[in-house]
Amino acid sequence: MFVNTIDLANKVNAKLDFTLNEKGLSTKDIKSHPEVIEDLLENEIEISSNSMEKTGCSGVYLILDATINPALPDGKGSKAGIYIKGPRSRSLPRGAFFLWS
Repeated sequence: MFVNTIDLANKVNAKLDFTLNEKGLSTKDIKSHPEVIEDLLENEIEISSNSMEKTGCSGVYLILDATINPALPDGKGSKAGIYIKGPRSRSLPRGAFFLWS
C-alpha cells in the first residue's frame, strides 16, 4: 500500500506541474492565481479515483496551500482541496465514489 501511495503522490505532482507549466505558472504562483485552482483540482479527480479503484484504498485527499477567494477575512489561512471517499457498502458498484470539495 505504501508504494501505491508514493506512486499516486508522484502522479498528482507530475500532473499539477504539467498543468501549471501549460499556463506558464509554478506551484509558488498558485496563491496569486486563484483562478487556476478549480482546473488543478478537477484534473486530479480522475487520477485519484482511478488509483482508488486499482488499489482499493478508502479515500484520497489533496490540499493546496491556496484559496479561491483570498480576499475573505480569513482567506490567508484558507486552503483549497478535494477529498474523495470510496463507498462503504460492498453493494455499491465498483468505481462509485463520493466527492467533497
